Amino acid sequence: LLAILPFYIELVFIEVASDTDDAILSDLDSFRILRLLRVFRVFKIARYLTWVDMFLVAMKNSLSALMMLLFIIVIAMVTFSSFMYYAERGTYDVHNAFYVRVDGTKSPFQSIPECFWWCIITMTTVGYGDVFPITHVGKIIAALTSIMGIFFLAIPITVISTNFNKEYEIAQRKQAELRAKME
Repeated sequence: LLAILPFYIELVFIEVASDTDDAILSDLDSFRILRLLRVFRVFKIARYLTWVDMFLVAMKNSLSALMMLLFIIVIAMVTFSSFMYYAERGTYDVHNAFYVRVDGTKSPFQSIPECFWWCIITMTTVGYGDVFPITHVGKIIAALTSIMGIFFLAIPITVISTNFNKEYEIAQRKQAELRAKME
């Protein structure tokens, strides 16, 4: 009952607001948020699913690998973003107050922090194509960034998958013991 109550309260407020003024309609946002919170009821189901527990334990056991991954990614992101910034920024246009590429367009690599977006997208091999190098040096840096990203992501992922396999074997052993007790 409590889960559907915000819907009906909103209906009443809308009916009242249509007769009076629109000030009440702005208060309805809080009820919409309450309705949105119903989505989180799905997480109650996770208590009864063994695979969720296996996943959480595997992630907990892989915490050092995840921290190593984060540390390496941050260092690589700063390094490759710096390389790309200096290779691709172009020349500074005083009139427009930004860097311009060789072809006359505004460079997407205006600062090292702005290069972080390009770097993380390239390292994870997503490659949206919204930011890309045009010089030969920039393309070489992009290729190295992509290859290093694959290496950096592959090592911790194997640790995580090994931990998950261990947890899966433990769960299988527990199920087999439980079946043996029932027989």
